[in-house]
Amino acid sequence: MVLASVMQARIELVPGISLSNVSYGGPVNATEPKPLDRRLNLKADATLAFWPRQDALPTEIQAFAEDHEVAESLVAAGFVAAHVADRDAAAELLDNHLEELADVQAVWLIYAKGNRADINRDSLWTMLVERGWRPVSNISVNDVYSSIRIRPLKPGETGLHK
Repeated sequence: MVLASVMQARIELVPGISLSNVSYGGPVNATEPKPLDRRLNLKADATLAFWPRQDALPTEIQAFAEDHEVAESLVAAGFVAAHVADRDAAAELLDNHLEELADVQAVWLIYAKGNRADINRDSLWTMLVERGWRPVSNISVNDVYSSIRIRPLKPGETGLHK
């Protein structure tokens, strides 16, 4: 009770701020989340490639083809979205296409979240490091899918946490 009175007293000192829009001592961010293309760092002039095919990806990712050129091959793209449905699909991509992906500006692996598949961020990390790659960032695509951006390891880099 005393804490609530102190918090309310503090908040009332700031004009326009009420308890209804405060979370953990600060205003709630009422802005819309960044659009998916911005969170994926998809440039307006990027050429896309989809793996294994465009219709295997979430509709939010497929929609990018409406505003971007789609390459015929992975090596011709500046942005690759790859759906890895399970451990076997991830191994197929990583074992057969990493050389093609090495010079692509942005490579994203899209996978089912919430243990809906036999892979997750951590198992993908292990698979990547074993092949000389590492995850760079992780984002949520929607309620069903997550995505990690990956890149080759730099000389001397281990890919493991420091």
